Amino acid sequence: MLHLWRTRAWVLTGDRTNWRSALQSQGIWGVRAHLERDWTRLEPGDRVFFYCTAPVSAVIGFGTVQKKFRQDKPFWPDEMAASQVIYPFRFEFDVDFLLPEDQYEKQGAKRDEIPLKRHHYATGMTELRERGLVEGIQRLLAAPRRKAFQTRELTHDSVKKMIWEIGKLQRFVSDMEYPMERERLDVVWRRIEKSVPTYVFEVQVGGDVHHAIGKLKHARDLWNSEIFLTLSDKDEPKAVSLLSGTFHEIRDKVRLVKLEDVRKLYELKREWKDFESGLGILYA
Repeated sequence: MLHLWRTRAWVLTGDRTNWRSALQSQGIWGVRAHLERDWTRLEPGDRVFFYCTAPVSAVIGFGTVQKKFRQDKPFWPDEMAASQVIYPFRFEFDVDFLLPEDQYEKQGAKRDEIPLKRHHYATGMTELRERGLVEGIQRLLAAPRRKAFQTRELTHDSVKKMIWEIGKLQRFVSDMEYPMERERLDVVWRRIEKSVPTYVFEVQVGGDVHHAIGKLKHARDLWNSEIFLTLSDKDEPKAVSLLSGTFHEIRDKVRLVKLEDVRKLYELKREWKDFESGLGILYA
């Protein structure tokens, strides 16, 4: 459902390790008990800004709150080390915009570029009440986004990450390294958390094409998924040969997608999403 800007925005504060954990968990944040009152006021659709304290001291992205929950089991590294829950008040968020980690320092919205006060990032979660500041941070972050990805090398990991993000933008439950018996699939998109993969992607950058198509075939047999092989020009003849011979029964089921087309699709979707966000248009 489309709606305009909600009344609340928040700054989430953590170091690089905190953000790695939050983003690898596909968007989970937690706060200490003394922030329960703020957590209670948090609502689905609220905007959250990702403030990285070290080593960059900059806003590196933003997202949209989806749901909140209490947790009585350790999750974060310091909780696991202490064998106790330190951040019981948690919530899930979708990533609407995120700089690549190697661009945090170069492209992040620094404190000297945006008028954030110390109280904005002094705790793990602080309300950001200034509408103009919210929109200004979004514009500052979004401006270099497309350039950063146009120059990004098309590696196995970077293409996987782009497909994963496209899935999130499409409002799917998007997963990397999804388990399938003794194998792991590069990226899958599911319609809901408990469903089987609707779309399955294998990314081929100089690896074993035969093995990649074999995994896609098994996913098709197992779940009747839509299957995609993302590959370079160099690997395309091998894939076509295998789909005409060994894997002929799925020849009309596998879609071959060029690496460069993934980047183009990603950039177009990000540009559209960033433009919407700049206008204060969100989806829930």
